[in-house]
Order: sequence, then C-alpha cells, then structure tokens
Amino acid sequence: MDCIGTLAFKLEQQAKRKAGRFQGVPEADVTGYPPISNATGSFEEMVAFRVQRMRIWRGMTQAELAAKTGLKPAAISHLECGRRMPSAFTLHSICLALKCRADYILMLWNPKRRKYA
Repeated sequence: MDCIGTLAFKLEQQAKRKAGRFQGVPEADVTGYPPISNATGSFEEMVAFRVQRMRIWRGMTQAELAAKTGLKPAAISHLECGRRMPSAFTLHSICLALKCRADYILMLWNPKRRKYA
C-alpha cells in the first residue's frame, strides 16, 4: 500500500472504532453539552447522573477519568453511583478533565436556556 492508501485505511479503522465506542450516545446539541433527559431524583442522584453522562459523552472510561483527575477508579464509581458527593476540589478536577462547567454538573446552569436555574 502507498502512503495515501495506508492513511485512508487508518482513518477508516479509526472511524469504525469511534463509531462503536459512541454507539447509543446522543450527539451534542448547539450548546456543546449532552442532551438533558427527563431523569428525576435527589440532588445527589442528579449530580451522579450528570457526571456519568458527561464522562460517557466524552468517550472516557471510569479509569481514564480517574487517571486525569488523580482519583482512584473506585472513587469515580462511588461518585457516579451517588454514594458520595464530590468536594469542591474534586468537582473542579472532574470538570477540568471532562471540559465542562461545574454549574452544569451541579444543575445550576441549563445549557438549553443558557441561563441559570
């Protein structure tokens, strides 16, 4: 194979892997955030849901998020199950790793309306 053929093959394989990885994950709307579902629950459950939703939407595993934040994978699991609430420092590091706003995770910011709750 020549260089162009090899590059095209690699890009095709990468696209296939990416398509399988994000299968079932909704596309972003114009706000750049995953769509908010009609999920309801306690504040802790909703924070856990948004962290998990954002992590999946970014295509990360719990281990990858843990490595980027400096936490243990078990801590991320506890956070996503709603067993623990993040401290301010932990929330900040998670938001940096997920490239999102803390007020989105804490349900203070609604990206659809682009205003605070």
